[in-house]
Amino acid sequence: MACLHASPLAPTDAHPVAPHGYGKRSAPGQAPSGRADFAGLRPRDAAIAGYVDRLPDGADISIKTLAAQLPHGQMAIGTSLKRLSAAGHLRRVSERLEESAQWVTRTYFTRTPRSDCWWAAFLSGEGTAGPEVTAREAERPPPPPLPRSRGPAGSGAATHGHAARLPAQRGPDRPAVPRGRPVAAERGGADRSAGDAVAAVGPSRPERSRAYRVLAGLGEADPRMTLSAADCAALERLAEEWLRRGSTEQQMRLALTAGLPPSVHSPRAMAERRLTDKVPPEPWREPEPSTRRVRRVVECTVCRAPGRPEALPGGLCPDCRGEPPPPPDLPRVEAARYAADIRALLRAGRERRPGRAGHAQPTR
Repeated sequence: MACLHASPLAPTDAHPVAPHGYGKRSAPGQAPSGRADFAGLRPRDAAIAGYVDRLPDGADISIKTLAAQLPHGQMAIGTSLKRLSAAGHLRRVSERLEESAQWVTRTYFTRTPRSDCWWAAFLSGEGTAGPEVTAREAERPPPPPLPRSRGPAGSGAATHGHAARLPAQRGPDRPAVPRGRPVAAERGGADRSAGDAVAAVGPSRPERSRAYRVLAGLGEADPRMTLSAADCAALERLAEEWLRRGSTEQQMRLALTAGLPPSVHSPRAMAERRLTDKVPPEPWREPEPSTRRVRRVVECTVCRAPGRPEALPGGLCPDCRGEPPPPPDLPRVEAARYAADIRALLRAGRERRPGRAGHAQPTR
């Protein structure tokens, strides 16, 4: 297992750190670390993967640095990184930094092997890729559907009907109801008691917004800006815009009462004019990191050839995977013309050779 082969490796505390923006980056959504990590890899690959997994983000995991820290050569480290990339544990990309517009090389590593589709969704800059569905979860049967209610009034009617058929449960704090005492009379008394309590309290007042309360309290700050209920309701929308843009109640109250003339004939017109002309600007907020699109270019793990994620399955280009180059796709007319030109050049070369018919022999 990985932990058995990773024991003789150097401690991670002495590992060098890459320059700012470069080095290792941990991929999101990894499974917790355990003894079964990298169990399906070869012993050397599992040891190197376990060492890289213990390194913090920003560590230099280039081939030369790993070869200097581990008891393996550069060729062995490169081969192991190639196998780890094909197994779905790492991808090498060129990423643009948002703060300086600088392109850096990063290596994303995950102890949980990922498929090419997961890496393509994550490296395309569309946000964090979701967790993959394992084979065990895919084979899990769906939960049974809920029973439908047969009552004409929907689920509510069926629930009440079912509750009516159940026998009344008695607890230690609930006395038994005598058989001769009707239940309807008891319910009627409870309803009358609740009605009397509501009548004693009186009708509840409607809840007012913060903007309405600020406008209603202007008369206390300055009697010249006393507004009626109708004025507050008419100006409530403009005051809510101030609060939405980050203004506090004290700031809005100061803007409406500062620098008033000796006499204000129409407080509503004065407040409406100031709320319109002195409205604060829209607050500027930093975009969320999850909604910011990251510019990345995937590179081959071995030769660093750039390409799209779907063009580099396993993080490797076709040459590093050992695939033969595709034949040139030429149209039929161009192919015939190309073959005719080659035949013409070969024919002209044979005719220009000395000693053939039509050519004079050189004199000595």
